Amino acid sequence: MKRHWLLFTIFVVLGVWTLIPAKASKPCLIGYYAHCSFTPMSSIMCFALAVLFYWLGRRKAKGMQK
Repeated sequence: MKRHWLLFTIFVVLGVWTLIPAKASKPCLIGYYAHCSFTPMSSIMCFALAVLFYWLGRRKAKGMQK
């Protein structure tokens, strides 16, 4: 497995994990108790990093084909 796919998968899983409801000491910014109290921002950051690694991996793969 290529490294960019591994990083893409990790950040997608982390982004989804931050959205899952769980017992926490305070509610997240959306209003429910989740794994991460900064849920909307942390999820967006994880998904943005996943897209970045996907894009960089595709760009590198296209460069190697030429």
